[in-house]
Amino acid sequence: MNGIRLQLLLAKAGIASRRHAEVLIREGHVAVNGRVVTQLGTRVDPVADRISVDGKPVEQEPLAYYLLHKPKGYVTTAADPDGRPTVFDLIPDAPVRLFAVGRLDFNTEGVLLLTNDGELAHALMHPSRGVQKIYHAKFRETLTAAMVSRLQQGVELPPARPLGRNGEPLPVPQHHGPPEWSAPADVEVLKFTSRHTWAEIRLHEGKNRQIHRMAEAVGSSLLKLVRVEYAGLTAAGVEVGQSRPLRTSEIQRLRLMCGLSASLPRAAHAVEEPSRGGFRGPPRPAASVRGPRDERPAPRRFEDKPAPRRFEDKPAPRKFEDRGPPKRQDDRFSRPARAPRSRPDDAPPPLD
Repeated sequence: MNGIRLQLLLAKAGIASRRHAEVLIREGHVAVNGRVVTQLGTRVDPVADRISVDGKPVEQEPLAYYLLHKPKGYVTTAADPDGRPTVFDLIPDAPVRLFAVGRLDFNTEGVLLLTNDGELAHALMHPSRGVQKIYHAKFRETLTAAMVSRLQQGVELPPARPLGRNGEPLPVPQHHGPPEWSAPADVEVLKFTSRHTWAEIRLHEGKNRQIHRMAEAVGSSLLKLVRVEYAGLTAAGVEVGQSRPLRTSEIQRLRLMCGLSASLPRAAHAVEEPSRGGFRGPPRPAASVRGPRDERPAPRRFEDKPAPRRFEDKPAPRKFEDRGPPKRQDDRFSRPARAPRSRPDDAPPPLD
């Protein structure tokens, strides 16, 4: 029978994650065309078949894709038994139910993709895709050339340490089974501080707490871990704890990267990009949006323009008669005559 697997359809419809959808099928909560289905791998036609969960028909909700800049102190689960905040608390106004593509542990920051597109999420997390993830890690010690070389070639990973309620590492549980190795990775030292080392690590796999275990394998540990890029997506322009919807071009690039069709299977909440580069303000209204010709403002006519200024309106030039009489040369340099000084009667007459 052609079609898609039932658990995949439930995941794409946003009912549950793919793994939880398998639990719903095994427990008999899912019916196809009125008949309960409990066998995993059952294929259905998403167009012709009627799917229901606990008697409620499954309506495929619009697809949504969000990039979250995860802060430290949040868990990547829908609900936490210890009551810790989850990454979904940071997007309370999401229009649909979302789930995380991959995980970032309690203490790790950085790029996290949230979506309800189960097909794309499954393809991105599949090891065969080799999706690149870039981390910036702060090592407790100074990394030597030998340590960097071992990390680049691949190391035997110690068992993953579980984390306590506040993100503190707990004692290592007893490991059973074959040893686990990390694949070769690109490791580059970014800078040395007084006692620590910042390094960039590029991975194409996603084992549980892998970079922490890689650090332990070379005799070190991590003080901080930030995922700066996932599948070509970065947190540029997104503050810590904030999110943004993906653009249509980003969604299409992710689907093509995973070998899927660039066209979305149904409507999606995405940001449309302007046809020309950059934001150029609000778009101009189309011709069909404009009103009738009678409602448009009349073009400006020549009679509406202000009359040109005439020569008579200008102030008249100053005439010669309006000027004051010129000063004479003698008047400008002559001094007023002094009054004769009086002398007392008893003063002697002046000498001749």
